[in-house]
Amino acid sequence: MKGHLLRALVLTGVLILGFTPSLRTPFFMDDYLHLNLLAENRHSFESISFNTFSTKDISPSLLREILPWWVDPHFTFHYFRPIATLSLALDYILWGDNPQGYHCTSLLLHCLAAVLVYVLGLRLGLRNGYAFLGALISGLHFNHLFSVSWICNRDNTLGAIFLAASVLFYLTFLETTRRMKRSLYLVLSFLLFALGVFSKENLVLGPVVLFTIVVVRTGFFSKQWKGSWIPSDFVPLIPFFVFSIAYTGWYTWSGHGVSTGYLQVSSENSLAQNFAIIGRNLYLYLIALAFYWPPEFNPHALKWPWWVLWSLGLALPVGFVLWKRKAFQSLPGLWVALIWTLLFLLTPLWFVPVGRLLYMSTMGYGLLMAGLIQETSHSIRKRALKACLWGPVVFYFVFIPFSLESAGTALLEKKGDGLHLSLERAITEVEKELSADGVLFLINVPEPVSVYLAGAVHRFHSQGEGNRIFALGNVRQLPSLTAVGDRALRITHEDGIIELSVTFPLLTLAEGMEVRMPSFTVSVERTKGKIPTQVLFGFPKPLQSSDYAFLKWVEGKAERVTSFHSIEEGLE
Repeated sequence: MKGHLLRALVLTGVLILGFTPSLRTPFFMDDYLHLNLLAENRHSFESISFNTFSTKDISPSLLREILPWWVDPHFTFHYFRPIATLSLALDYILWGDNPQGYHCTSLLLHCLAAVLVYVLGLRLGLRNGYAFLGALISGLHFNHLFSVSWICNRDNTLGAIFLAASVLFYLTFLETTRRMKRSLYLVLSFLLFALGVFSKENLVLGPVVLFTIVVVRTGFFSKQWKGSWIPSDFVPLIPFFVFSIAYTGWYTWSGHGVSTGYLQVSSENSLAQNFAIIGRNLYLYLIALAFYWPPEFNPHALKWPWWVLWSLGLALPVGFVLWKRKAFQSLPGLWVALIWTLLFLLTPLWFVPVGRLLYMSTMGYGLLMAGLIQETSHSIRKRALKACLWGPVVFYFVFIPFSLESAGTALLEKKGDGLHLSLERAITEVEKELSADGVLFLINVPEPVSVYLAGAVHRFHSQGEGNRIFALGNVRQLPSLTAVGDRALRITHEDGIIELSVTFPLLTLAEGMEVRMPSFTVSVERTKGKIPTQVLFGFPKPLQSSDYAFLKWVEGKAERVTSFHSIEEGLE
């Protein structure tokens, strides 16, 4: 018992040391959407709809105002994650607008998830040291950078904790003979599973993991299996599957989840295109699992013949499984880890590829790698050769991700400050010169994804008393601005004034198209493919009105536009 406790403490210490830089990370991107909801309901948390990421309760007129003009006004999303929301609400009560407190909570929860992976590894047949290695691989993996550093990804960590705990109680249920205790463990397993689903909806796949464990226990994957099934072994799983099916049906039919956008696989694509998207995402996810290279940081991967590399990459583990098939017979837990890994790769395949969606898969991946290393090590008799094995193992699975964690969280710290805090500071400074009902217009922004967050960031820091903010463009390059009369502005850039590679569903932009916004109108004058290169904006007040402010970003700094010239003269 002391040995297990010591290993759990060492594991926790290593993870805290590796993720310490994340404590300095400021609030980042979608964090502000969650924080605004919590701030608006800080005096009455029961009024929160247990949903920190939703457009359900936002009026169509307000939604049209807060989304960029090139976004489909019918865009909706609605997640139901009450446990994740509750944890953020408790953090808000404790820490308010101090991001360090939220990150401390996230890091401690991540450590708990890793400890549960260690215990789970032991229960699946791994020896002490290898279970510890599996927990290290899972805990230090670079895929967890965003889940620890972004408070909006708390749902991943909580879902993993509840699922691992549910599996552990179910294993205890299977191994217990006393009826009262069996019933108690089964009920606890089911309740923890339900809490996991209420934290992250993709845990409806959890019963498949439990089913795999039962199948493994029957000896199905061993040479001794004689083709006999005991139905009673599967009866306790019925409530889990019924709950998952019912919850999935309710979640879909009640309008939860993403109704448009985010999903790359859609009816707008041909069947071949959809399969190509799935194959491409699988390729990016396999890279993320095996080589610590999240899709967000790997924009060049698709420039290679990914379908060839995907086949080779998938052939390697398949070949290893076949080559070490005795390992899967001597250690049945490997089947559980393998199916766990592949199972939770299913739902992310349909979405925009992001590494933070791989939290669950990484848990299974860590156990799978630890099991294969254990079986490989035990097949080597010479100590010198074992030492040669352990050197690369520690370097690749521990040292490299540990180093990446420090570098990655430092990157997020710098990026978060440069992208959002500097943006908010610039807006605050300009607001001093505007009236209470003034409007700020962003000509270009540091990065495409930040365009819809400019208002959310400032709204949180100004406690909802700031001016309205609209983005006219969202690319880095500075466009040419031309005043047309005193109430219209033409923005032109040959490479386009907006970046379409965002997750929001876009309007079908074409020449001659007009869009009406609350504070301005848009007329697309020229396009390059689907990208507008020249757009005319009309305003109800003169451009030089004291109620208007136009901001441009040059070399990471925000400046106010004070005059507009012809296209030839450019922008001062």
